[in-house]
Amino acid sequence: MKRHLKRLMFLVFVGVIGAAFLLSAASPVLAAPKKVRLPYANGVLLKSKVTKRIYLIKDSKKQYIGSLADLKKLGKKKTYLVADKILALYANYVNPVKAESINIKEVKAAFERYRQINKNKDCTSTSALVTKKTLAWWENLKGSLDGLFSSSTIGTTSSSTFFSVQRASSTSSTSCVFYKDLVLVKAEEKYGEVSLTYNQIHFNGLPEQTEVLFLKEDGMWKIGIAEALEKDAQETKDCKLIPGEPANGLPDFIVTKAELYPNPGKVNSDDTELNITIKNIGNKTYNSFGCGSVSTTLLSISAEVVGSKYIPTSMQLAEKIAPGESITSDAKLFNQWFNEHFPESLKVDEPGKKIIKITLNKYNDVKESNTKNNIFTKEFNFVQ
Repeated sequence: MKRHLKRLMFLVFVGVIGAAFLLSAASPVLAAPKKVRLPYANGVLLKSKVTKRIYLIKDSKKQYIGSLADLKKLGKKKTYLVADKILALYANYVNPVKAESINIKEVKAAFERYRQINKNKDCTSTSALVTKKTLAWWENLKGSLDGLFSSSTIGTTSSSTFFSVQRASSTSSTSCVFYKDLVLVKAEEKYGEVSLTYNQIHFNGLPEQTEVLFLKEDGMWKIGIAEALEKDAQETKDCKLIPGEPANGLPDFIVTKAELYPNPGKVNSDDTELNITIKNIGNKTYNSFGCGSVSTTLLSISAEVVGSKYIPTSMQLAEKIAPGESITSDAKLFNQWFNEHFPESLKVDEPGKKIIKITLNKYNDVKESNTKNNIFTKEFNFVQ
């Protein structure tokens, strides 16, 4: 019995080895993948037939050229109009990581002081954070804040216009606005100035991204809002047609996403905010500052709870949105400011499922290639 069992095991072993040999003999030998030969050499410019974006071929990769100033720095180079399938052959070029400069390290330390002031809710220390020119600009602005924060303009957003720590109430008195936390996203240095991008985390969890310019004044790094506004004005003055965009092109705005903070939302609460993502699917840059823009008219945004007793929140967008790019904007759905100025809205809404309606460019103030895709709706649940 043992002999037959051993023989059987031997035959099985031989059978397995034989099958493996036959399979290996029958299977083709896989050749090493061929290296794709890139059609264009380093140093040339490729322009997309579809998006009209321009790329520099560098180290056999593509680097997007996003401004006229950057294009001028490259000098005269051969430019080829290509299909997107050609561009897809090239990986995106990533700038090599550089060691942090002394300036960026110092600005990050200044940002940590800024975070601490926010954490301690220290309103008296905010003036030490900004440049003298910004303080003067802020004092001049105070006198006109009643008009600035009127019902027609309340909610106007800009990444560089308003100081995130100090704002004004409807009575033109200065007040401080604090956040749950401030989270640094990135720091960039250019021409002795440092730009910080960070998220202001609202107490309802909403992350509001903002960008500030830091300048060195009296040996300290400070926020320069007035200086940033001057730079925006100069860029608008010097601006010409953005490279790669048709002279007669138009932007086209759509809402791609809407998120509620907190979720479910709290009905009749000033803390309930809607985060709206807006995308330009046209072939022309929208720039509210005028540079390369169809017009300097601000894009209007309206957000409302359908059937609500509250007046819809209206905003105007002060931003630059290139074709294919997206930005976000925030809206309070139950804005208590209206309750102070419009007593009829003191009637409260009931909790439950409600439809949110967002309308872009309501009165067609900004020319678009398509105005039939400007309305977005989504249902959310609301609790007390």
